[in-house]
Amino acid sequence: MCQLHENGFSMSILMAIFTFVNVWCITLFATLPMGIARGTHETALEYESAPKKIYWRRIAIINTLVALVVTLIIAIIIKTGIIPVKNS
Repeated sequence: MCQLHENGFSMSILMAIFTFVNVWCITLFATLPMGIARGTHETALEYESAPKKIYWRRIAIINTLVALVVTLIIAIIIKTGIIPVKNS
């Protein structure tokens, strides 16, 4: 998946997509609480910890931006050789 160039390894497109999808799934757990609106519940039958509204679009946008930045950092680390990657 990694290709050897004159100045070290580089991520292939397939490896970059795979890394992005994995990072996106992992960062979802960190960004999920950012899109929840809590409020007072009118009836006693509603749980107090239940969210009033979940903003899925905002969660997806924030999560995608965070995952993109993390993927770029991983690509830079691989490209510069800070962490050596073996081509197997």
